Amino acid sequence: MRALGLILAFMLGLATEARAERVLSISEGFREQSLGSYLDVFEDPDGSLEIHDVAKQPMSFQPLPGAIPVYSFTDSAYWFRLVLHNPDAQDKKLFLQSGCSWLDSVTLYRPDGGSWSREEVGDLLPHNERQIRSILPTFQINLPAHEQAVYYLRVQTTDAFIMPVFLRAEEAHYEHERHKEYMSGVLFGLIGVMFIFNLIVYIFSRDLAYLIYSINLLAWFSLFFTLDGYAFAWLWPQSDWWTNRVYVLSIIMSTVWGTLFAKEFLRTYEIVPRVDRLINLWLASQIMLTLGTFIFAYTWVLLLACLSALFFCLMIPPVAFMVLRRGFRPARYYLCSWIFPAYTACHYLLIIFGVIPANGTNIYILHAGIALEVIMLSVALGDRMRQLTQERKDLQHGLEVARVVQESFLLKDIRTSTMEMDFIYRPSDALGGDWFACMEREDQQRLYVCLGDVTGHGIATSLITGSAAGSFQTAVLSLPSQQTLEKAAETLATQLNETILRVGTKQNAMMTCTLLVIDLVTLDCLYLNAGHVNVFVKSADVVHVYLRRGSILGFNRMPIFQPIHVPLSPGDIIILYSDGLVENQSEKAQALTPRTLTHLIRKSANIEDLKTDLARYMDQSGSQGQPHDDATVLMLRILSRQEPRTHPSTEVVTISPGPITSSVG
Repeated sequence: MRALGLILAFMLGLATEARAERVLSISEGFREQSLGSYLDVFEDPDGSLEIHDVAKQPMSFQPLPGAIPVYSFTDSAYWFRLVLHNPDAQDKKLFLQSGCSWLDSVTLYRPDGGSWSREEVGDLLPHNERQIRSILPTFQINLPAHEQAVYYLRVQTTDAFIMPVFLRAEEAHYEHERHKEYMSGVLFGLIGVMFIFNLIVYIFSRDLAYLIYSINLLAWFSLFFTLDGYAFAWLWPQSDWWTNRVYVLSIIMSTVWGTLFAKEFLRTYEIVPRVDRLINLWLASQIMLTLGTFIFAYTWVLLLACLSALFFCLMIPPVAFMVLRRGFRPARYYLCSWIFPAYTACHYLLIIFGVIPANGTNIYILHAGIALEVIMLSVALGDRMRQLTQERKDLQHGLEVARVVQESFLLKDIRTSTMEMDFIYRPSDALGGDWFACMEREDQQRLYVCLGDVTGHGIATSLITGSAAGSFQTAVLSLPSQQTLEKAAETLATQLNETILRVGTKQNAMMTCTLLVIDLVTLDCLYLNAGHVNVFVKSADVVHVYLRRGSILGFNRMPIFQPIHVPLSPGDIIILYSDGLVENQSEKAQALTPRTLTHLIRKSANIEDLKTDLARYMDQSGSQGQPHDDATVLMLRILSRQEPRTHPSTEVVTISPGPITSSVG
């Protein structure tokens, strides 16, 4: 038993010696010391212990689990014990500082003549009441000469927190404060400069990616401004509740706008649409989390926000790699610029969750990662702009080629022995949906005329109009010579309907058109309407208006048409047009009404006069002379002196005022 007692006494002596070694001696020339090796910690699970209870049980304290301890989300209070010794003959003025700015309550207990003095700072107290004006919890310690003293630091917060603690001499403390302000200024200045730069680029380029990235930079600015303690110190020093909510919202907004930027930059909606839909579902969950910030407990929404940020960091690189594999070159710059920031963000979050130990370097890794991301993504945006500029040039060249091809479908200067023709063609875009064609079959002595209007604009629509024009020409050349005018018109309309159904289904495209089949010997004219506007025929001073019902082409496979015969005479002018002529508004917000159009036709003596009057009016249509819809007018004049056949089946109705007649089916 005596031997066992000696062993226990020896071990107790070793423990006491080890404890004595954890005293920090503040000798002359002392500047700065990280306290991870000199602090002992004690956890108070319910936070109910007072300083007198804790001071009575020094053996309950344990060495820190690491040089910089990390404590995840908990309601416990943590007591830290520090023993300082001043071997010199002069008093020492020291500053004790925690490197974590978002602590709810930090209290320093100093020995005071057998009792304890107490000083508390933290987010739960107004910032302007702090004795030491710093964004970090800071306390002044006056250590008397030739004395040793024990200090207790109590920390309690609802957040997960990193606890680097430093002790500095007065000169080193103020030097560190200046250095910290300088580094923060560099980070915030970099984010601010990049925000202004990208916003200016957006204003001039109207590229949505630059606007989204600018907002994303604002979210990062808000996150670091809150995380580093500046928001609480400068903006709302009295409101801990709002500081906490802004912190959570900044995390959520950083991930949301970062995701939106990734979607726009990588064009996931075009290149990987299925992945894009999954990303949209995740964004919807972030909206719900944003609303929950003001409803649920702060600890839970902060935990969910951190998990969301971790998922965001892990999600983006694979998506960028998928886009890169599909040939989108700017994705490689995005991937390179995001790998290190994603790593640093994941690393920092894993520190917060206690998976990775903290040290003096990695606690600031998030700041370095975001600073690098800001620079690299700006470079990536520049490369993306260069590629998009080249794509626009290629697209413009393609549009120019397509416009030349489309114009080849249009008439140039056609004149037969019995007919002369002219037209006005004003597309609303580089490529329009209007087209027309006139083909003379000399073996049949017939003229086939078609004016069509395909829904939409752009390259897809131009391809459909090209297919329709080619189909019309092929069908005309295939018509039997002995076929009646009615049968020929219905054959052409049916062929056009099949073409639109075949090539326009994926674009949901349809087409209206007017078909004329004219016998050049007898001037017998067959008019067929497929959902299009009316046809004008000017005969002397009388304007006839013809309009028959008919199915829109491309709607179904069983179209219904009601062709009629239109009487023509030498000198008559036939006017076909698209709806853009009467739907486009002038600069005075007045569209060309049918009555005004009829008046212009009636007062024109020939095609040249009519073309001049209509062109003058069309030049004023739309915004700054550019029509809102394609507008086309095709004019034909009969030159033959032969007498026309009469068509008693045609119903003629006179419309007042003026000599205007209408044939209505």
